[in-house]
Amino acid sequence: MTSIKLEDVPKRDVPHLAETRRCTSHWIIRDATTEYVDRVALRRGTLDAREKFQATGLHATAEDVQS
Repeated sequence: MTSIKLEDVPKRDVPHLAETRRCTSHWIIRDATTEYVDRVALRRGTLDAREKFQATGLHATAEDVQS
């Protein structure tokens, strides 16, 4: 289990958002955290692929992808 402290604005808005979406505040916070982590991981993967391409020049052409 992890605890977080929210600033006043999100702390106030999360319950309202949860109510309008008919879910719990816990779900809203968990979903937002998951989306953020996924976005950061995707960006990191993209940057890693770019660095690998720059170092090696290896890449897939459109023809490679289609076949």
